[in-house]
Amino acid sequence: MKKQIIIALFAAVTLLASCKGDQGAIGPAGSNGANGTNGAAGAVGATGAVGATGAAGTNGINGTTGATGTNGINGATGATGAAGTNGINGATGTTGTANVIYSDWKTGVAFTLQSGSYVGTIVAPMLTADNLDKADIKVYMKIGVDVIPLPISTTVSGATVSVYPRFSLGNITLVSTNQIPQNPSFRYVIIPGGVPTTRKAAVDFNNYEEVKRVFNLPE
Repeated sequence: MKKQIIIALFAAVTLLASCKGDQGAIGPAGSNGANGTNGAAGAVGATGAVGATGAAGTNGINGTTGATGTNGINGATGATGAAGTNGINGATGTTGTANVIYSDWKTGVAFTLQSGSYVGTIVAPMLTADNLDKADIKVYMKIGVDVIPLPISTTVSGATVSVYPRFSLGNITLVSTNQIPQNPSFRYVIIPGGVPTTRKAAVDFNNYEEVKRVFNLPE
């Protein structure tokens, strides 16, 4: 009996469902609902790329020059240093020539035939007017190793040769009776008037070695 009642209810529900009417009109929209709660904050994004360097700014105006500071106080004078030791005495100089003037040995003096004599000239710039007037002037002729004072008359290589000097301003003229062989050299020595007479008197001017020693002449 219970089973028959359930079946009858099912059939009635099925019949009601199949008997559906037309759909009604859509009702009005309901009011907006309340805003929802804010969501949690998102994670921090990556750092962006560095921007380009900006243009350099213009230089600022120079500041004014500061005032000059006052001079500092002078320091105290230092103590005097100890005296240095005396220097070593210099070596004694060679004996001077007592104002004697001499030439080097003049070589290559050219002799030319003039009026029957052979004449050569030595330039002597120290033969000044004062020396011509006051000085003693000696001329020596050197042939090989022999030194002969002038004037002289001697035999050279078998020939008689007479040679004498003549003095003029700035020059010594040598005159020979014959052509002088072996190309001699000549030296003049001027002893100014200021040289003491006693010293000159003590020298044998015909002895060249003595003249060289007394007046300290070089070779």
